[in-house]
Amino acid sequence: MTVRDWSNVIDQLADVGTLDVRFIGGEPTLYPSLPALIKHAHGRILGIEVFSNMTHIRPELWDTFTEYGVKPATSYYSDTFEEHDRVPQLRGSHRKTRAHVQKALELGIPLRGGVVAVQAGQRVQEAARDLAALGVGTVGGDWTWAFGRASNGAAPTVADLCGHCTHEKCAIGPTGDVWPCVLGRAL
Repeated sequence: MTVRDWSNVIDQLADVGTLDVRFIGGEPTLYPSLPALIKHAHGRILGIEVFSNMTHIRPELWDTFTEYGVKPATSYYSDTFEEHDRVPQLRGSHRKTRAHVQKALELGIPLRGGVVAVQAGQRVQEAARDLAALGVGTVGGDWTWAFGRASNGAAPTVADLCGHCTHEKCAIGPTGDVWPCVLGRAL
């Protein structure tokens, strides 16, 4: 979809009473027009969250986040870089995520962190304590859902979902497809 298409979707959602919009990926911070979409959503008086792995925050995005009251959220996997980097399979992701978490907090940007249990023996409690020690006010937890790479090739079923699909939410994909939630797109 074009930026104009996304802006039209934002307008339609605002017109039916939507309160919040969440930009999620892939990795939304890599999308060059994210600042324009954030500005548009802000103009429609929507709350804005950007769910990011926090490894690719360009300097101009910090200005956009600050100016438009964006609330970033991130997944965090471990307090150790070796374990954390293994999950997204991205070398240096722990260092970058941690640095950007600190930057957000220094700028007074509220941040939500989620520790996702992916591997047996993973240091999830230590990761949650690490985020809290950095100053992240909201730290939640979750487990891996059987979708995408986490499905290990298995076809997802309705039983793999949390049961809250379509309850005050929907997900819209890059081709304009509408799903009951971001995880329900394969169904």
